[in-house]
Amino acid sequence: SNPEKTAKAVYRMLSSVTSFFSRQNNERSMTICAREMVEYIHTNYMYNLSLIDMAKFVHLHPKYASTLFSRNTGKTFVQYLNYYRISKAKEIITDNPEISQDLVASMVGYENQRNYYKVFKKICDYTPGEYRKKSAP
Repeated sequence: SNPEKTAKAVYRMLSSVTSFFSRQNNERSMTICAREMVEYIHTNYMYNLSLIDMAKFVHLHPKYASTLFSRNTGKTFVQYLNYYRISKAKEIITDNPEISQDLVASMVGYENQRNYYKVFKKICDYTPGEYRKKSAP
């Protein structure tokens, strides 16, 4: 009975150690996947992106990719993409004050200019034109 108890105790201990390392490895790979998804957006924001495309890129199911992305960034895929696109639009407007807003919109991935204006205003509380005036030297 004593060797049996010892074997069970060793088994429980090994199980908990294995479980611990498995959890650590999962967390690390989740972080790596999230980083790859963010990098995917940073590299491809100017194209017509979808959550499905991003999920395929990291070889995950779209629902799982979405959950993982939100958990790691604090934003949904669409929120993050919009924030990133608008930050790029602001850089372009600041660096090229003469460029048209329609061109800026298409450069940062908005096929629909109305949507660009709406998202810009929602994120910044002012229009792209107002931003241009504010950022002018």
